[in-house]
Amino acid sequence: MSLLKPIISVASAVWLLAANSALESPRLGYLRLADGDVRSLRGMAGAFYLGERTAASVLQHAFNGSAGVRTLEGSAEFLGPNGEVMRIARIDGEVRAIGLSAIEDTAYVLTETELWRLSGQRADRYAAPDLQPGERIAGISGAGDYIDLAIVVEEQVTLRRYWVETGDSIIRHSFGGNAAQVLFLPHAMILWTESATVHLRRADGSEVSVDCGAEIASVASMSPQMVHVATVDGRQYALRISGDPVVPQTVEARLLPLPESAE
Repeated sequence: MSLLKPIISVASAVWLLAANSALESPRLGYLRLADGDVRSLRGMAGAFYLGERTAASVLQHAFNGSAGVRTLEGSAEFLGPNGEVMRIARIDGEVRAIGLSAIEDTAYVLTETELWRLSGQRADRYAAPDLQPGERIAGISGAGDYIDLAIVVEEQVTLRRYWVETGDSIIRHSFGGNAAQVLFLPHAMILWTESATVHLRRADGSEVSVDCGAEIASVASMSPQMVHVATVDGRQYALRISGDPVVPQTVEARLLPLPESAE
């Protein structure tokens, strides 16, 4: 019996270590690092760590849990729920914006001359919508046969909907702000950045803002409830959005630091 007890103890310790590892390190999403690598994010709030590398030399990246999109030199890739490449498009021109649909598994890539609508089933190419002098694209989304663009001009953000087959368009909403980037999120929420601040507009029009302490370099969806925020001084954060979207006043945003190795 004296020899059996240590064996049982060691076996139990190994089993517990494996069980704890499996329970405490779920894959939360994917994010692009400053060096162009795409890595998985694992762990939990306060104990995040970077997992496996899934791509390198990536220029832009977005992922929402069920679909993703990334651009590389001369190409765009539509990603499935596990970060796998499901479709590739050869793109031309400088990329102005990438985005994901908030209501279906579709991605959008807008260049100077082309608009690509990507999904697991197809890749559709259209001419890029015309812009007026002084207008700048800050974000893109859509669904079905339309796209939504966030257009910034003279410190005013306009959300404009285009129907890709007909070229018709309508203005859905406008609000003040010199937004650098705009993300279209599920449940009619809009996120945008302005200098060092992230603003989250809830479905009822109310807002919550988070100060990042330094000018924001980029934001990108990286999971169903988190947005990757990078600042110009190299800091990296996960902006976690919580609450019940059906009750907009319960929706909050909290900034969580990512590991130093994410810099």
